[in-house]
Amino acid sequence: MGCDIHGFCEVKKNGVWELNTKKVFKNDYYLSDEKLEERRKKNPDYDRDEWQMNEFEEHPSDSRNYDWFAILADVRNGRGFAGIRTGNEFDVMAEPKGVPDDCTDEWKQKVEDWKSDMHSHSYLSVDEFDKFDWNQKTTKSGVIPLDEYKELRGSNKYPQSWSSFISGPDIITIDMDSADMILDGKTVVLDAYEPLGYLSKKSSEAEVVSLESGHRIYVLYEWDVLYSEWFDWKIESIIEPMRKLKEEYEDVRYVFGFDN
Repeated sequence: MGCDIHGFCEVKKNGVWELNTKKVFKNDYYLSDEKLEERRKKNPDYDRDEWQMNEFEEHPSDSRNYDWFAILADVRNGRGFAGIRTGNEFDVMAEPKGVPDDCTDEWKQKVEDWKSDMHSHSYLSVDEFDKFDWNQKTTKSGVIPLDEYKELRGSNKYPQSWSSFISGPDIITIDMDSADMILDGKTVVLDAYEPLGYLSKKSSEAEVVSLESGHRIYVLYEWDVLYSEWFDWKIESIIEPMRKLKEEYEDVRYVFGFDN
């Protein structure tokens, strides 16, 4: 099952936490007039939903990003849908701390509404975001076509899109060393029965793979990412607005939880 985040921005005023009411957080679902017109070229009846109307909202966007969930509260860390590996784990800002005793009534009600379907409740302040080491690196992984790997190999650049898993007739997924050999015109013999665990097709016999073997070849590609670059859009859309709010209030924090 997929996992989503739910949360509010709370601000402290006169020693009491209140819901933020200032529209300072970018709405990831916002549909501008220009994009709306583009969609109407294909579908003249297309219109915006309510959640696409505002460019900015009072609370951080609830769009799904498992890497972001990982550093917030160790949720889906290094794993994607169905537990498929997506790379090495990220360092975590804080293990889930629960629901703060002094949180707003609105957040308490939200938690109550979700009951046991919401988990890993936590909260992070502006100071905690700022003290986090954004200069760390980790390794991501994803499955891409061999032709795309040919363009990327040796560059440490990340692909524009990738999959955690791919299957189908004549598809086989190999590691980067095997891909390098194949691109150099060599033949690779893969051990029988799932040479890359869940990523390769099951076989009772060894697989002989080359550019002429007839396989549709995909590569489990790995690349290093710098936290400050990988999460730059989250820093811009969530953390920086919280810093601005901190100039007006005694404190600012993000309270959140997750559902499956």
